[in-house]
Amino acid sequence: MRGSGLLSQRKTGAVALALVALSVAVALFCRFGLHGALSRDESIYTYAGQQLARGVLPYASIFDPKGPVAAVVSGAAAWLAGATGVSDFYAIRLAFLAFSVLSVLAMYLLASRLFSSRLAGLTAAIVLAASPAFAMDALAGPNAKTPGVFFAVTSMLMMVQRRWFWAAFAASLGMLTWQPYFVYVVVAGLLALCLAQRGERRRSFTEALLGGALPVLAILVTFAAAGQLSFLAEATLVFPLTGVARADETLAEQASHVAGVATEFGGGWLFWLGLVLLVGIIAFDIVRHRSSWRRAVSRPLVCVVLLTGLGEFGYAMFDFQSYPDLYPLLPYVALGFGGFAGFLVTSSRARRSRRIGVVVLVAMSLGVLVAVRWTEFGHDPRNGELIAQRADACGLRRIVVPGTSLYSLGDPVPLVLTGRTNPDRFIFLAAGVAQWKVDHTPEAMDGWTSEIAAANPSVVVLRDFSGQAYDALDVWLRRSGYREAFLGPWRVFVTDEAVARAGNQDVLLTPRPTAVATGRDGHTLPSFDCHLKRG
Repeated sequence: MRGSGLLSQRKTGAVALALVALSVAVALFCRFGLHGALSRDESIYTYAGQQLARGVLPYASIFDPKGPVAAVVSGAAAWLAGATGVSDFYAIRLAFLAFSVLSVLAMYLLASRLFSSRLAGLTAAIVLAASPAFAMDALAGPNAKTPGVFFAVTSMLMMVQRRWFWAAFAASLGMLTWQPYFVYVVVAGLLALCLAQRGERRRSFTEALLGGALPVLAILVTFAAAGQLSFLAEATLVFPLTGVARADETLAEQASHVAGVATEFGGGWLFWLGLVLLVGIIAFDIVRHRSSWRRAVSRPLVCVVLLTGLGEFGYAMFDFQSYPDLYPLLPYVALGFGGFAGFLVTSSRARRSRRIGVVVLVAMSLGVLVAVRWTEFGHDPRNGELIAQRADACGLRRIVVPGTSLYSLGDPVPLVLTGRTNPDRFIFLAAGVAQWKVDHTPEAMDGWTSEIAAANPSVVVLRDFSGQAYDALDVWLRRSGYREAFLGPWRVFVTDEAVARAGNQDVLLTPRPTAVATGRDGHTLPSFDCHLKRG
């Protein structure tokens, strides 16, 4: 009876600490708010989700060189929103918030299991939640790579528990979120083959193979049934391998770029300290078990954490753009701090007073970290910027001539906030996509401009990409009779009819960008109740 009571107390304590981690995560994430600015990249997945809820599969709605999971998550949220009368935009943000919170919970479980310490789990979970790069898009996203963090951490947890089917299943979902997560699929299959007992190796590997294959097969069958398998292959395989435009950087320049982004968005010196701690803990674990090298390399810290970490850091040296590319690296920073907390607890178990002191010290350190982040996150300049973006979208709604289209080139934000569908799936045009569009359109640029003309747009938004295609589109729009203007910060090309409609609908078109779209008397346009005048 005493043993069962002790076990019950331990379970209660574990649940309590998990709830603390989740509460901290929600509190920090919500400091950014639902009204944070919608960026171009975030709007890609919001738009794809909106279109999926209307029955259009990803890649047919918008070309994007990442996996389809983010679009599927957005689409499910948008569909549920439509069924319940909730805003699809806010439903999508809340769905990705759920994945962020679940990532923190998964980190708590992984670190607790790895280091046999609930305090280690709490520390790792809070460090992940307090990472600026991760927190800033948890609610004010959606960031496509957020679900990938959850699947990656879950995959590591399943590998530690040697549950090979679920380890590979989660890894496969991660890969279908963002291709670099394929590292977890490879490691899950490798470990299933190498760590199982001799008589169990075939079964373990078969489980991993099946778990990794099921999500991929489900996606392939879905797109094949819709006759859009070529769209899937083009966006997720062919273009990433042959069409992506990457900066011509040396390895040293790439490393410097990664380091700069990590320092700015990963938490500064805490990012590097977490990695140093993790390397030290792994080295200590290897040395401690050096009497049996087979046992040392089969320890989870080495075969799971070190192997996957090397793969993800290695990929960062090959292709790294901005702060979302830090996401695969953040779990390892959190595990470094979690492992250090676990080491302190383990080394102090001989004396109760010392153990209590360690717990108090770690708790105080976490409290300071949370307090600092709470203050920093509340002052993020992006907070509330969605209100101005909605006012800009109201201006677009008002000036688009009935019976004509709104055409967005480079940025899906105007489409998301107006609820309109673009005539062409090539909306995101950076990173070499514009050139890809030119190269794969009959008659090249002339063919592309003919497609635009056929769509009969009265308003064309041109922004967030550059290069020869941008310049050519700019020239063609002017020659085709469109007038250049700005609606708030958005650069638009409008027909004479749209200019006249702007005057009729009380929308001010300006020769230079302004902070927000206004009426002719300077008042900001409505953000949520965009009335269109009759006539």
